[in-house]
Amino acid sequence: MLTVLYLITFLLLCLLALLALPVELSLQLEKEERFDYKARLHWFFGLVSVDLTGLTKKVAKAKKKKRKKRKAHREKFPGGSVSPQRVARLLRGLLHSIQVSEFSLHGRIGLGDPACTGMLMGLLQPLLLPARQVSLVADYEEAVFEGRFSARVRLVPLRIFGVLLRFFFAGRR
Repeated sequence: MLTVLYLITFLLLCLLALLALPVELSLQLEKEERFDYKARLHWFFGLVSVDLTGLTKKVAKAKKKKRKKRKAHREKFPGGSVSPQRVARLLRGLLHSIQVSEFSLHGRIGLGDPACTGMLMGLLQPLLLPARQVSLVADYEEAVFEGRFSARVRLVPLRIFGVLLRFFFAGRR
């Protein structure tokens, strides 16, 4: 009986150790004539690598099947009332647990109407100003959306799990 308890404890510790290892997600998007993307997930210091490009089609099919089976009623949110402060704390915690090691955006945007394009660029430029590898060009002549985006994000699942637990159970007292 004691060996079973030791075995379960050992397996839980191994699971915690695996969740403490960083996961790296690399994402590349390209839109010129057609939309093309590549997504790859690296885990266990690059020894385990999963190509996520083909998985999105399978997930979309599974979601369609779930929608058909889903009942009309909704359950109450388990975390109690959700205040803006709790949501802000959740977003701050998630942002602190995610490390962006590479971020690159090069594109051309035009909405067809010069006034609308100018308003959009007025909103986007201050947000993208701190980033180094960003060049966004406005096209005031025609409606166009094309460019390249690549990012490399590193996260530790155990940290995110802790942030989510704190969000869900902070309202219960």
